[in-house]
Amino acid sequence: MNKPTSMAFLTILVSLYFIVSGLLKMSKHASGSFLHSFGILLLLAGVAGAIWKLAEITKK
Repeated sequence: MNKPTSMAFLTILVSLYFIVSGLLKMSKHASGSFLHSFGILLLLAGVAGAIWKLAEITKK
């Protein structure tokens, strides 16, 4: 595996981790607390990171 591909794969894995942990935080603290909004931020960051990396791969 060449370096850019493995880096992209790693980024997507990290993004998935952010998405999953964000969802878990949201479901655990659905009281609209700070952790709930933090979970949404993690979720958005994960999705954005994955989309950005995939776009970078397909551009090349």
